[in-house]
Amino acid sequence: AQQPFSWLGSLRELTEVHLHLWDNRIGEPELRGLASLKALPALKILSLDLGANQIVGPAVEPLGSLSACPALTSLSLCLRNNRSEEGRVGEEGRSWWSPDH
Repeated sequence: AQQPFSWLGSLRELTEVHLHLWDNRIGEPELRGLASLKALPALKILSLDLGANQIVGPAVEPLGSLSACPALTSLSLCLRNNRSEEGRVGEEGRSWWSPDH
């Protein structure tokens, strides 16, 4: 079965992606699909607002592969106010990645 959001990896011409997916019950399966963005050769700027979803603990690991985007110069990731389905609270905060750091 195809991962949710994996179709984004087929949009080869994209240079900038901003997704605001606040409060959409996003968890590990959807993050595996979003990780398909790493296949975009021209992607320079990526901003993901994934606050108030179901991303806690190891569920965030698929996003680590996004640093492999060959042209990426800016990644903004918001994971505030996430909870597991059982109600466990995830870590709050924002993190930014750039190839300079």
